[in-house]
Amino acid sequence: MTIEFRCAECDKLLRTGDGTSGKTVKCPQCGAVLTVPSPTTDAPAGGPPPMGPPPLPAAQVPPPGRHDAANPYQSPTASAGPGGEAASPGGIAPTPIDMGDVFRRSWAVFQDNLGICVLEGLAVTLLALALMIPVYLLSIPVISLVALTSRSAPVFVFSVFVAVMLIGVLAWAAVAWLVSGHMVFMLKLVRGQQAQIGDIFTGGRYCLTLLGAGVLCHLICSAGYLLCIVPGVILWLMFSQFAFLIVDGRVQGATDALRLSTEMTRGSKLMIFLVTLIAVLVCELIAVVTCGLGGLVTGPYLSVLLTVIYLRVTGQPTQAARGAG
Repeated sequence: MTIEFRCAECDKLLRTGDGTSGKTVKCPQCGAVLTVPSPTTDAPAGGPPPMGPPPLPAAQVPPPGRHDAANPYQSPTASAGPGGEAASPGGIAPTPIDMGDVFRRSWAVFQDNLGICVLEGLAVTLLALALMIPVYLLSIPVISLVALTSRSAPVFVFSVFVAVMLIGVLAWAAVAWLVSGHMVFMLKLVRGQQAQIGDIFTGGRYCLTLLGAGVLCHLICSAGYLLCIVPGVILWLMFSQFAFLIVDGRVQGATDALRLSTEMTRGSKLMIFLVTLIAVLVCELIAVVTCGLGGLVTGPYLSVLLTVIYLRVTGQPTQAARGAG
């Protein structure tokens, strides 16, 4: 039996399973904390389901870190940082995004945290170079050996493709730990929590899952690119949120991350593509005009933008910064 009730704040119709009566849940649309009503409560004839009770007082709100069984994708909350009022992670639900809203929120958060964004971006870039340079130096003799031993054009093309795929997997393995920590930092920052440079070294527990999902995504998208560019792009957009879902503690396995990303991006793939394309083109133009120095600012901004996209496409709020919360 399904219990239906409406959020007292935003009037969104909510559904939860039988047996959850009396438990607290968060509205995926506005974040209000509600108590699931009794399934015996009858709605007026011909009318909508009864509205849930008003949000609980602050003293009755579940403590940080509690995961309610009625809200399976809920993640722990954390204290607010200096950038603004912290946003509670709450539950997640596929939510269409608005281009203007994403750019406005991203710019507000970036402005409020400019210094630490640039410092963290510089640290991540230097560490990534230190990890990636050996991998790409290794790729030169590997591809050269493949080219010299190939006896026909088809064998050459296939061998080079396999070599590039393996090198890509090695490169991803080298930076998966760093990417995990970078996303931990960005999620804290955009939510208005206490983000520190040291957060980039805290992603180890997500590394193996992120690595597995990344390799699987790489293989699937590469097959799509071989068939035609468009299927590859569509697949990339479908899976674009898998890394954030892992680091945000929403999934346990690689395949679950890809599946949930597909659900979260349903109806938003075109907007994700347009927002990302516009942002990348503008940032690349700034970098070219400034002889590369602008990348110290545009790179961190893109990271903030991608984090905002994730939070908005999953129906989560960002920090309350300059009216953008």
